[in-house]
Amino acid sequence: MNRHKVFISFHHAEADEYKKELINLEYFDEETKEYQKLFLDYSVFDGEIDGNLSPDKIFETIRDEHIRDATVLILLCTKKAKARKYIDWELASAMRDTKRNKKMGIVIINMPDIEGEQCVHAPTKEEKSIISKVSKDWFHIDSRAEYEKYFPYMPKRILDCFIDKHSEIAVVNWSTIISNPKLLVQLIDIAYKRKADVEYSFASPTMQKNSPSRNPYMF
Repeated sequence: MNRHKVFISFHHAEADEYKKELINLEYFDEETKEYQKLFLDYSVFDGEIDGNLSPDKIFETIRDEHIRDATVLILLCTKKAKARKYIDWELASAMRDTKRNKKMGIVIINMPDIEGEQCVHAPTKEEKSIISKVSKDWFHIDSRAEYEKYFPYMPKRILDCFIDKHSEIAVVNWSTIISNPKLLVQLIDIAYKRKADVEYSFASPTMQKNSPSRNPYMF
């Protein structure tokens, strides 16, 4: 299985050590008989983005200058991730085509601080088998109120995709990945293969500032 170019979106204060651990994880490749890294790390983000630019220009700048070579985005979802403007900008940039780059596949990892408080999500049978073997624990939800109940720490932009477009975005627990790192390789590969066809929602306006308030999304 090919290793894909991955950009990691995360809140530095909460997940920096986990990000470092993630990029150093390895799995044993049966074909090469060698240990391999899970993906190629393209998560370097140098410099600041001018928040006074138009949303389209912000997204174009991030996609074409900061994460231009990556094809899959991994969000390390923590308690405060949904209130961080840069995470919102990175997600929005990954979800759209620009003149130079195509939209990206997305995989979300529930970090240890929210495991047990936020559900996992498997949009396909293949991903369900990867994320969990306990099929009786799966259930279907449709309403926004239910999504907000079961995914209390999920960025609003991702919830929009779940509800408006039924976008195929997998959510897996950190403990699952740590116990079997190769599972993340498989989830990344699935996200990569369907990125050209997946439809993302752009219902939410762009966040203008970091905010822990009830409504951090502003025009």
